[in-house]
Amino acid sequence: DLNALDYNRRFYYSGTHSYFASWIRFRLSHEGKALRHDGGFREEYMRFFFAEGFSAVFVLYNADSSVDAPQLLVGVNPHTDYASIPHESIDTSAFMQVADHERFERTGLRTALFPIDEEKVHLPPHSCGLWIRK
Repeated sequence: DLNALDYNRRFYYSGTHSYFASWIRFRLSHEGKALRHDGGFREEYMRFFFAEGFSAVFVLYNADSSVDAPQLLVGVNPHTDYASIPHESIDTSAFMQVADHERFERTGLRTALFPIDEEKVHLPPHSCGLWIRK
């Protein structure tokens, strides 16, 4: 019994189950192809941006457009403080936020979007976000 999975917990934690199921479906879809990796990508495939003094990160996947899939932006802030991560030369107006640390909506989140502008993305404490090129 100690190692047994209680599959009924998916009903009690249905929101968490749905969130992770959405991420898995996205990753397996054509839109999420940029997240699937076989080790064969070039160095220019991903571009990393960091906030000074933080390990928070903002990553552009498929930066060189070498994969037949949309470019993706992924931001992660593991800290208890807000992180403002500078990014250069990314046209953020071409991206739509589809996920954060609690919600995943493939057609795009409509409320409580993380502030992102021409210079920085601002991530709340203990958060993550996913943007897809429209």
